[in-house]
Amino acid sequence: MDSKEINALVAENGLRVELDSVKGKRTVAVREFKRGDTILSIRPLYEFPARGNEESESRCAHCFARLPKRRPRCSQCRQTQYCSINCQTTHWTSRHYFECMKMDERAVDAACMELKPEFRPSLRMCVGVMRTMSFQTVPAWLRVQREAWHMLVTHRDKHPQFVLTQYEEIARVINTHHSDIGLDSTSDAIDVLCRSGCNNFAAYEPNGPRMSGYLCSPLVSLLLNHSCLPNAAFVYMGGMQIVRALDDIQIGDEITLAYMDGLQPRDVRQKQLSAVYFFDCTCNKCCGESARAQVDVLMSRALGVDGQMPEYLPTDYVQPPAIEPWVLRVIDMLLAHCQDGTRDGFDQGLLDCVGSLPPRNFSFAAYTHWL
Repeated sequence: MDSKEINALVAENGLRVELDSVKGKRTVAVREFKRGDTILSIRPLYEFPARGNEESESRCAHCFARLPKRRPRCSQCRQTQYCSINCQTTHWTSRHYFECMKMDERAVDAACMELKPEFRPSLRMCVGVMRTMSFQTVPAWLRVQREAWHMLVTHRDKHPQFVLTQYEEIARVINTHHSDIGLDSTSDAIDVLCRSGCNNFAAYEPNGPRMSGYLCSPLVSLLLNHSCLPNAAFVYMGGMQIVRALDDIQIGDEITLAYMDGLQPRDVRQKQLSAVYFFDCTCNKCCGESARAQVDVLMSRALGVDGQMPEYLPTDYVQPPAIEPWVLRVIDMLLAHCQDGTRDGFDQGLLDCVGSLPPRNFSFAAYTHWL
């Protein structure tokens, strides 16, 4: 990469960026990482909690936790809210000191009211990113994120027309209410929306499936490619996006994240990756002859063999007797086939288990119900 600051940060974290004939580039480890180790930790370029019509609860601006009834506010802008004094103090010292009084949340809220609820996060992200890009004196981590932002690709020519039409509607509102953020035209705003739309991240509650906020972290988007069987994942904690190893990673291994739910059927994954991120996945789970790839094929089988629901398929979680026989049967087979403690051995055992069940008993629908 051309950026000295990005290259220095990458090297500092035991990583190296290499050219790749298929993906364009990839990031590999130059030292070993154990499962659970932190690979990379950085603050996002811009982030905001889900709120209002975007999510039912108001959340802390720093950690995205749900706000208590008594909530501290920034004493200067009086707009930013926190779940605790500790979050307020940490947020101020880490980033709010240069954002305060420059991020007019009330003006953003007013602009959002002219859009459908599903479009509002895109407007907030576009305005927030562009204001952050305009700050003069910023810490080193933000300089790195801003340089990475300029390296991201918009893929505007690949976006379907209906998405570009939606972005055009958002862009018109942005240019009407926020003409001071450095976007000279509707087309410029659409470019920002395209760039952020296929590179942003969602943060989730630590102990649940509910989304808690939105992150724009160009460095992580730039460095880490997708895999349906990733060896790393990120968490959002205390204002930091932390990438951690899911497996032991050896020197020379590529570091990958999952851009979407890897438990979806293969055809669903491929369709979504192509539509949203504009590439065809060639990871070991989607291609090749490994045991895990063969399991993926089996779990993507159509519902039943004759259009009927599979045998033993639990359809009502409120009735435990309906699910128990099916779950016990599958668990018994897994235990019988997956005795090898190694990953390859487990994958082969899982393949033997799944392959021994007829499609009627182990369709993908049954698998997802069991999960």
